[in-house]
Amino acid sequence: MTITLPSFLFQLNFWNFVIAVLALFIAIYSVWYTHRRDRYSIEIVECEYMQKKNRPYLIFFSIFNASNAPLKIKDVKLFDLENNPVRVVDYEPKSEYTNIVGHSILDPATIPVAWEYANPFSKTLIIPSESKIEFSYYVNPFPDHMVIKITTDKKIRWFSKKKLFSVKFSELD
Repeated sequence: MTITLPSFLFQLNFWNFVIAVLALFIAIYSVWYTHRRDRYSIEIVECEYMQKKNRPYLIFFSIFNASNAPLKIKDVKLFDLENNPVRVVDYEPKSEYTNIVGHSILDPATIPVAWEYANPFSKTLIIPSESKIEFSYYVNPFPDHMVIKITTDKKIRWFSKKKLFSVKFSELD
């Protein structure tokens, strides 16, 4: 009993075709992988708020660049859940003075620390890959759920350079 193999297995054209199809699949996969790896991605992290007596609410959040390349942030806007712009207050914390026996003395407990000053978006910024940049705003009234709209120079969501984030702020400890 002799086993005969089909003759097409020995033809050079068949093997050329198989190699060409494999090369095509490998090329398609490499293009897909490169596109997936080089995709721009950002996240909003560390959403917190603070409220001190006789001051508006101070909100904090960070934009994290989760991509492999630097990303330019062109605009940051805050909205409430009804899509109305959140009112940002131009407030600067000040030290208070106490009156002790007729003398006005600076109260050390009221001296503002650096993180109590607002740090709003003011100009185009570049966020290096795998890093974050922090923002803070004084707002009044304070909606604990907000929508933050980020505009960049690269596409970060399908065909759009803008991305909306719905965030809930937690109280700063």
